[in-house]
Amino acid sequence: MSDADEMILAGSRPTAKNPIDDLHSRTSTVLLVDALVLSWLIFAYTGIAELALLPGIFAMFVWLGYRKRAAWAYWFGPMIMGGVTLIFSILLFLQLILLLTGGSASIFMMLILAWAIYSSVRFVRIHFHPVYKMGY
Repeated sequence: MSDADEMILAGSRPTAKNPIDDLHSRTSTVLLVDALVLSWLIFAYTGIAELALLPGIFAMFVWLGYRKRAAWAYWFGPMIMGGVTLIFSILLFLQLILLLTGGSASIFMMLILAWAIYSSVRFVRIHFHPVYKMGY
Protein backbone atom coordinates (compact mmCIF):
# COMPACT_ATOMS: atom_id res chain seq x y z
CA MET A 1 0.00 0.00 0.00
CA SER A 2 1.52 3.31 -1.04
CA ASP A 3 -0.28 5.70 1.32
CA ALA A 4 -3.01 5.87 3.93
CA ASP A 5 -5.54 7.36 1.49
CA GLU A 6 -6.01 3.93 -0.04
CA MET A 7 -7.05 2.37 3.27
CA ILE A 8 -10.59 0.98 3.39
CA LEU A 9 -12.38 0.68 6.72
CA ALA A 10 -13.51 -2.84 7.52
CA GLY A 11 -17.06 -3.43 6.33
CA SER A 12 -17.25 -0.35 4.11
CA ARG A 13 -17.65 -0.33 0.37
CA PRO A 14 -14.73 1.06 -1.63
CA THR A 15 -15.61 4.51 -2.91
CA ALA A 16 -13.85 7.27 -4.77
CA LYS A 17 -13.98 9.58 -1.74
CA ASN A 18 -12.87 9.21 1.85
CA PRO A 19 -14.81 6.43 3.65
CA ILE A 20 -15.48 8.71 6.63
CA ASP A 21 -16.94 11.36 4.28
CA ASP A 22 -19.16 8.70 2.71
CA LEU A 23 -20.33 7.53 6.13
CA HIS A 24 -20.93 11.12 7.21
CA SER A 25 -23.02 11.69 4.09
CA ARG A 26 -25.20 8.65 4.88
CA THR A 27 -25.55 9.68 8.54
CA SER A 28 -26.56 13.19 7.45
CA THR A 29 -29.23 11.71 5.19
CA VAL A 30 -30.61 9.64 8.07
CA LEU A 31 -30.64 12.77 10.25
CA LEU A 32 -32.55 14.67 7.54
CA VAL A 33 -35.15 11.92 7.23
CA ASP A 34 -35.48 11.69 11.02
CA ALA A 35 -35.96 15.46 11.23
CA LEU A 36 -38.75 15.33 8.64
CA VAL A 37 -40.36 12.31 10.31
CA LEU A 38 -40.25 14.05 13.71
CA SER A 39 -42.08 17.09 12.32
CA TRP A 40 -44.62 14.96 10.51
CA LEU A 41 -45.31 12.80 13.59
CA ILE A 42 -45.85 15.85 15.78
CA PHE A 43 -48.27 17.28 13.22
CA ALA A 44 -50.02 13.93 12.69
CA TYR A 45 -50.68 13.37 16.38
CA THR A 46 -51.50 16.95 17.41
CA GLY A 47 -53.01 18.40 14.23
CA ILE A 48 -51.36 21.75 15.04
CA ALA A 49 -48.99 22.88 12.30
CA GLU A 50 -47.41 25.61 14.44
CA LEU A 51 -46.50 23.04 17.08
CA ALA A 52 -44.78 20.88 14.47
CA LEU A 53 -42.92 23.78 12.88
CA LEU A 54 -40.78 24.69 15.89
CA PRO A 55 -39.06 21.30 16.33
CA GLY A 56 -39.00 20.90 12.56
CA ILE A 57 -37.14 24.16 12.00
CA PHE A 58 -34.76 23.36 14.86
CA ALA A 59 -34.08 19.89 13.46
CA MET A 60 -33.42 21.33 10.00
CA PHE A 61 -30.90 23.81 11.46
CA VAL A 62 -29.23 20.91 13.25
CA TRP A 63 -29.13 18.98 9.98
CA LEU A 64 -27.58 21.91 8.13
CA GLY A 65 -24.94 22.30 10.86
CA TYR A 66 -24.34 18.57 11.04
CA ARG A 67 -23.90 18.29 7.29
CA LYS A 68 -21.29 21.05 7.42
CA ARG A 69 -19.66 19.36 10.45
CA ALA A 70 -20.34 22.21 12.85
CA ALA A 71 -19.08 21.44 16.35
CA TRP A 72 -22.33 22.59 17.98
CA ALA A 73 -24.40 20.13 15.92
CA TYR A 74 -22.38 17.04 16.86
CA TRP A 75 -24.45 16.22 19.96
CA PHE A 76 -27.81 17.32 18.59
CA GLY A 77 -27.60 14.80 15.73
CA PRO A 78 -27.78 11.67 17.88
CA MET A 79 -30.34 13.35 20.15
CA ILE A 80 -32.72 13.77 17.21
CA MET A 81 -32.00 10.28 15.88
CA GLY A 82 -32.41 8.81 19.37
CA GLY A 83 -35.65 10.71 19.95
CA VAL A 84 -37.17 9.45 16.73
CA THR A 85 -35.95 5.94 17.59
CA LEU A 86 -37.73 6.21 20.94
CA ILE A 87 -40.94 7.30 19.19
CA PHE A 88 -40.62 4.41 16.73
CA SER A 89 -40.09 2.01 19.65
CA ILE A 90 -43.23 3.23 21.38
CA LEU A 91 -45.24 2.90 18.16
CA LEU A 92 -43.87 -0.62 17.61
CA PHE A 93 -44.77 -1.57 21.18
CA LEU A 94 -48.31 -0.22 20.72
CA GLN A 95 -48.68 -2.11 17.43
CA LEU A 96 -47.48 -5.29 19.13
CA ILE A 97 -49.95 -4.88 22.00
CA LEU A 98 -52.72 -4.24 19.48
CA LEU A 99 -51.76 -7.37 17.57
CA LEU A 100 -51.66 -9.54 20.70
CA THR A 101 -55.01 -8.29 21.99
CA GLY A 102 -56.77 -9.21 18.77
CA GLY A 103 -56.94 -5.74 17.25
CA SER A 104 -56.05 -4.97 13.68
CA ALA A 105 -52.35 -4.22 13.62
CA SER A 106 -50.27 -4.13 10.49
CA ILE A 107 -47.45 -6.66 10.50
CA PHE A 108 -45.91 -4.79 7.57
CA MET A 109 -45.89 -1.58 9.61
CA MET A 110 -44.28 -3.45 12.49
CA LEU A 111 -41.52 -4.69 10.19
CA ILE A 112 -40.90 -1.18 8.87
CA LEU A 113 -40.75 0.23 12.41
CA ALA A 114 -38.40 -2.54 13.55
CA TRP A 115 -36.09 -1.87 10.61
CA ALA A 116 -36.15 1.89 11.28
CA ILE A 117 -35.27 1.27 14.94
CA TYR A 118 -32.43 -1.06 14.00
CA SER A 119 -31.07 1.35 11.41
CA SER A 120 -31.26 4.40 13.68
CA VAL A 121 -29.56 2.61 16.56
CA ARG A 122 -26.82 1.52 14.20
CA PHE A 123 -26.22 5.08 12.99
CA VAL A 124 -26.20 6.46 16.55
CA ARG A 125 -23.61 3.82 17.49
CA ILE A 126 -21.51 4.72 14.45
CA HIS A 127 -21.79 8.38 15.41
CA PHE A 128 -20.01 7.75 18.72
CA HIS A 129 -17.28 5.53 17.25
CA PRO A 130 -13.81 7.03 17.88
CA VAL A 131 -12.81 6.88 14.18
CA TYR A 132 -16.00 8.69 13.16
CA LYS A 133 -15.41 11.31 15.89
CA MET A 134 -11.92 11.96 14.50
CA GLY A 135 -13.31 12.39 10.99
CA TYR A 136 -16.12 14.67 12.07
